[in-house]
Amino acid sequence: MFHRARSEEGPLGVVDVYEVLSTDRTVRQNLFLSMYHPRKSRRLPRGYTYAAQFDPSNITYGVNHIVPRVASL
Repeated sequence: MFHRARSEEGPLGVVDVYEVLSTDRTVRQNLFLSMYHPRKSRRLPRGYTYAAQFDPSNITYGVNHIVPRVASL
């Protein structure tokens, strides 16, 4: 699961911060992504894999708008 937590100024411009939570809630990480970079990167964060094809049985749970942090999660 993921949501956009905030945007902040990075060394090369605006960076969007996404909070990623595993569906079993054992892993919570922040990913820093530049949606405004002039080209796409094929680099992946350590521990992540790239899906070569779309898997219709794998439903993505997430939103791209900023969601306020909830302390109880």
